[in-house]
Amino acid sequence: MLITTSRRTNHRSRLLGRELAMVIPGAKYLPRGKKTVRKLASLSSPLASSLVIVITSQKDQPYELRFLDTSSGWRWLDAKIELSKVVLQRDLGNKIKFHDLKLATDGSRRAKEFADFIAGVTKLPLAEGAGGPVGLVKNEEGLRLQFQEGIDRDVVGPVLHISSYGRLYGEAY
Repeated sequence: MLITTSRRTNHRSRLLGRELAMVIPGAKYLPRGKKTVRKLASLSSPLASSLVIVITSQKDQPYELRFLDTSSGWRWLDAKIELSKVVLQRDLGNKIKFHDLKLATDGSRRAKEFADFIAGVTKLPLAEGAGGPVGLVKNEEGLRLQFQEGIDRDVVGPVLHISSYGRLYGEAY
């Protein structure tokens, strides 16, 4: 999996890209610069995954995650995640890398739906009561995806507060 930013991005979006690459196994961060989408697709082919995550920015903050499928040529997936707030590992005073990661939920219906959505797009495995590092989807005070060393452990970051997610050209949840 390749993680990059939009062309005209900001510092926090680049930091989020680096931190997501640290907590998602097999992910690699690549600064976008002036690279075209076609160039990004060709750079992702040597990696094991055919997915590129593009972090877009708005008003000096990471705003949205978009997904590019590079399995045969390239095409934008009909999926997006809009972010309302991002808390980085750096903000929490951490710098931790995961070598294994599963998605888990707090048990709420909305959290399970979002975890299924993330698993469908990124191919990360879902686990109930996973031991070890988890991307925990919680639905308290709004939907969020937070990375932790274990379900009952402290948050290490990043924490993505989700304002909406779903189809790019259809309904948002």
